[in-house]
Amino acid sequence: MPYKAPPAQTGAAAPRRLLPAAPAAPPAEAADFLGLSVELTGFEEVELVGTGATEIYRGFLAEVFYDVLPELLATWRAIAHLPDREAAVRREILADPKLGPFARAVIVLWYTATWNQLPAEWSEAYGQHPDDVNQTFGPAYPEGLVWKTSNIHPGGAKPTGYGTWAFPPKA
Repeated sequence: MPYKAPPAQTGAAAPRRLLPAAPAAPPAEAADFLGLSVELTGFEEVELVGTGATEIYRGFLAEVFYDVLPELLATWRAIAHLPDREAAVRREILADPKLGPFARAVIVLWYTATWNQLPAEWSEAYGQHPDDVNQTFGPAYPEGLVWKTSNIHPGGAKPTGYGTWAFPPKA
């Protein structure tokens, strides 16, 4: 069959679609929070970003603990380059009377999508934070790291898929 040219187009050229603008680079605080979270949780950066909760958690912590989060991240920046980061995190952050309880609460936040109010003794020693109350982050709940760690689905939040009830569970 011979080549047939497409019909000639007349009139103005079709408008060009512009590519969307590139997203702004995350603030340094966001990168530091993510780096520290990788070290605290044991999950890879891509896994944490994939939860969609990074900015939810960082935003909450930056708003409520506006004085503690920068100190925690400054400490992280000072040790992030060290060859044995795990030991440095244990020594400089987790063993610290101010940063340790806060960092452990951040770990619980990542795993359960729940912020547990810091102990009263901590608040008396390091300052009251009015919004430091027990709360759950509903949208982040199905992506809590506890579900990935235990290899189960979050009850009532993330379906297992059509027909999966027809097969016995894997042991």
